Amino acid sequence: MLVQRVTSHFKVVQELCSRADVPLSAYPLPVQALRNDLNAGFTPDFDEVLGEGGRAQIAGMIRERFNMDGNDPSGRKVGLLDRHHLMAFLVDPFNGSWRSIYHMDTPLAPLMREMIDLYVGIDEDGSSTSRDRVLGEFMVRSCVR
Repeated sequence: MLVQRVTSHFKVVQELCSRADVPLSAYPLPVQALRNDLNAGFTPDFDEVLGEGGRAQIAGMIRERFNMDGNDPSGRKVGLLDRHHLMAFLVDPFNGSWRSIYHMDTPLAPLMREMIDLYVGIDEDGSSTSRDRVLGEFMVRSCVR
């Protein structure tokens, strides 16, 4: 029962994210839901089954995978999100209602700048006028200050 309480959430999210019709921009929402469900499931009975401190050790192992800022965890570990998931979430026109509910753990302005620098080329004269214009328009549309 205890193992199922933890692993069942991973199964549901994995099945959802493995579907062919789930866009990349949707990943941050199920990852956040998985994080919430796991946090709620780490109850004191973990320590009763695994011994004193077992709950904290398992939570620590899992917590570092939840890189809600999109940056890779240290070492050889791989996070559940990367910066491209967050960028896709920002530009998805169907996520507008979620933007006011879901709060990213990364500042939006640097993420927008990184996204635009990656996908908008520099001008023929080598300036970044086009990038600056796109960033300004995007920040106005997104109400970021």
